[in-house]
Amino acid sequence: WDSRPRSRLVLFSKEHPEVADAAFTSPYSLQEDVQAWMEHYGLFQPWCYPTEFVCYKYLVSIDGNTFASNLWWQLLSNSAVLKNESDYIEWFYKGLSPYVHYVPYALDLSDFQERVTWLQQHDPEATLVAERGRLFAQEHLSNESLVFYFYRLLQAYAVLQIP
Repeated sequence: WDSRPRSRLVLFSKEHPEVADAAFTSPYSLQEDVQAWMEHYGLFQPWCYPTEFVCYKYLVSIDGNTFASNLWWQLLSNSAVLKNESDYIEWFYKGLSPYVHYVPYALDLSDFQERVTWLQQHDPEATLVAERGRLFAQEHLSNESLVFYFYRLLQAYAVLQIP
């Protein structure tokens, strides 16, 4: 469990609370001994609605079992988003650009502290990243855009089918 991206971030935040505040909200599918260990070390916090996070200047988007499903609302938040580099993709990722819509960081967190420091030392640029992320999300991440994307995807798939 501790080699997974979210686990690494939670453990990183325990070692560097001045850089990140991350925790698990559910012991979903954990073995009892692992869950007990994690509870002992305070790795769980109560679940929160996204509305409780939007007051933060920076938000972290990180892969779980698949792509980071929280990225869409984080882009809408007016917060600068730090997003991990990933092989997982979501339907709108090709429209996003690093340092334009989000600040990238390595999946192993090797540069995470450096990226947070960059945001702190470059407030005008961080504000611009947050604004461009929000504008991108407002323009492209509507239900209509999602339906249109899947319509085009199914059209392209249909061409590949043997009659």
